[in-house]
Amino acid sequence: MSSIRGFHVTRFCDDCYPVTAGYSDSVRWQAQKVAVVMFSWAKSEGLIDVNPLVGYRKSAKCGVRESFLTEADYLKLVTGCEDADFRDLLIVMWETGRSPL
Repeated sequence: MSSIRGFHVTRFCDDCYPVTAGYSDSVRWQAQKVAVVMFSWAKSEGLIDVNPLVGYRKSAKCGVRESFLTEADYLKLVTGCEDADFRDLLIVMWETGRSPL
């Protein structure tokens, strides 16, 4: 385990999720994130003594998604919602500016 380094994760993602095959940087970032989380979990569970990816800086960048619901779309959504409790939740989320989960 001690022979694993961050560049191994980077190289693995480069080989398995190449941009030339149509994989986005977001996909590569997620794969790198999974590796980091996996080793962190293994360390916390006592399965490994040292997390070799502590301080690993992901080479891929994750895109920022921003999507907004227009007021017209919101009104269609609320009007078409038959479940009163869920409609109340939609209204609260809209009025408080809560983003989608």
